[in-house]
Amino acid sequence: MPASASLRLHRPPGFESDAAFAQRLGKALRDAEDRAAAELEREGRSFLGAARVLAQKPYARPAPGEPRRGLNPRVACRTKWKRIEALQWLEKFGRAYQAALEPWRAGVRDVIFPLGTWLMRVQHAARCQAYG
Repeated sequence: MPASASLRLHRPPGFESDAAFAQRLGKALRDAEDRAAAELEREGRSFLGAARVLAQKPYARPAPGEPRRGLNPRVACRTKWKRIEALQWLEKFGRAYQAALEPWRAGVRDVIFPLGTWLMRVQHAARCQAYG
């Protein structure tokens, strides 16, 4: 890599001045933000936009009493019942994995880990349940 490089910027053809280009670019950005905000509003979500993001204090933190999201960071799903199903599967997997890990740590190598186990299979050649 060179120690330094130079970059020449030229306004695109069709603009009489840099100011005209900047004005059109700014309008296009505001229009895109407005479309994104409207789409998110239809979905019941919110949109800050560039100006409000830049206006935030960089070291600000949420107030201690603010409610936290109800989603488990390991499982995110908009559908409540699919999320519950995924959390139940994850809990069942965790119990089965722990039940296989304990004898493994005791030196028993013919235990079968549950379907979905990756690390033990790849790094330690542990046996896993077959799919299906």
